[in-house]
Amino acid sequence: MRQFVVILVFDVLVSVLAGCARFPASSTSVTPAQTIYSEIMLQGSINPSYYYFFALGTDQTSNSGPVPVPVGNAYTNGWGTINNLPAGQVQQPPYFVQFNNGTFEQFDGVTGQPLGAPYHAGTRFDGQYWHIYVEIDQSLLTKYNLLPAGTTSPIVQANWITVTSLTVPPQENGLLQPYDGFGVNGNGYLTPIALNSVQSWTSGQAGVPAQPAGETTTASTINGVYDPGYSLDIIWWTLSVKIYQ
Repeated sequence: MRQFVVILVFDVLVSVLAGCARFPASSTSVTPAQTIYSEIMLQGSINPSYYYFFALGTDQTSNSGPVPVPVGNAYTNGWGTINNLPAGQVQQPPYFVQFNNGTFEQFDGVTGQPLGAPYHAGTRFDGQYWHIYVEIDQSLLTKYNLLPAGTTSPIVQANWITVTSLTVPPQENGLLQPYDGFGVNGNGYLTPIALNSVQSWTSGQAGVPAQPAGETTTASTINGVYDPGYSLDIIWWTLSVKIYQ
C-alpha cells in the first residue's frame, strides 16, 4: 500500500467551558442530548457519483486518524483507515457517515452495519460554493459499543474524506487516486475533540490550520466523466460539539 507523505495532526485546544454555551433544545422529544456537527465547503459542485465521508476515530488516543487511503479497492475499503496501525494494515474507521447519490447513511465501521440517516444532514449553496453538513447523535457511539468500555470523558478524532469512487478499474488499483481530507496535503485530521464540553473549530481561525485549495486537481476519468478534482476539494470546514438543554 502506498505510504502517505505526511500526517498532519491538528492538536488544537480551543474550547468553551461546558454549560456556558449550550444550545436550545428543539420542540420535539427526539433532540439528542449531545451531538457533533460538522460542515465542509467544496471548491467545485457536489458530484452525486462521488463519495463524501465524515469519519471518527474513537480509541481515546490522538494519533490514530482517520486518514484517506486513495489507492483503490484492491487493498482497502476504497476510502479511509485509522492511522498508525502496527502492521500498516487498513482498518475502517469505527464510525462514519457516507454521502453519495444524494443519500446520507451512518455506519458502524467495525461491523459494517448501516445505522440509518444522521440526526441532521444536508447540502446548501451559499451563492458561490456548495456545502455538505452533518449532525450526529453522540449516543450512537455508546449504543453500538464504538467507545472503549468504561470511557467516562470520551474524545474522538475527526476527518472528512472525499474520493471519486470505491471501485476503480483493475489497472488503477494501487495507484494514487484523486482525494481530499483535512490538512495541507489532505492527510490530516482534527484531534482531540472532547465530547462532554461545548467546543468549536473552524479552519483558518484561532490557531486552526487553514484548508488550502488545489491539492486534488489530479484529473479523473473514472466512469468516463472528466473532473479536475474540484468536486472533491475541501476548501473550508467547521466542527462543533453541541450540548442541548
